[in-house]
Amino acid sequence: MAAAHTRARYYDEGWDEATLWARVRSPNAVPLLEHFMADLDGNRVKAKRRPKPKQPLRHVFVMPAIRGHELMHWIDAYEEAGRRPPPHVVAGVARDVLRGLAVLRDANLVHTDLKPENVL
Repeated sequence: MAAAHTRARYYDEGWDEATLWARVRSPNAVPLLEHFMADLDGNRVKAKRRPKPKQPLRHVFVMPAIRGHELMHWIDAYEEAGRRPPPHVVAGVARDVLRGLAVLRDANLVHTDLKPENVL
């Protein structure tokens, strides 16, 4: 499993993201396994959305560890080798990304940070 942390100043947005992310179910999207709050030392803390706690907390999003590399690593490897990926491979990657985006669209969500580093 892997965990992503958000900055403490995004307290409300983290609750929204967890609620929306939990609705997404697709082989083309990384599932959210768990969401909890932690203090700045990484200790799990019981927290509610309202009222905001006085101590700074971080959202922790737990997701499965994904084998392989992000798309940027793959692009860099081809560039370093002075080659281009085969068209059928590029088409397959594009198809999978578009399927993931379609799942988000069907859930009335928009991915606002789509980039090769965020494609696994």
